[in-house]
Amino acid sequence: WFDWCWLDWPQTKEPLSDRMREYVLGLDIERDVQMLKERLDIPQKALDYFRASSTLLQRGVRAGLTLYEIAVLCCRNDD
Repeated sequence: WFDWCWLDWPQTKEPLSDRMREYVLGLDIERDVQMLKERLDIPQKALDYFRASSTLLQRGVRAGLTLYEIAVLCCRNDD
């Protein structure tokens, strides 16, 4: 479990601006994966995690979720 203190920030629960939504949806995940692999020799497992988390982010934004709602999908509550 990670202590994501930013989950408590009020702005994470607000809808994304049109500009931010456009930015996130415009990210080219595969191009970024290729760049990370070629320039930084990032291990494949890390690239797979990057790909999965970036895809989750884009799909959440496309579905109209807030950053908080998207982040909660990645967290397990053991309370």
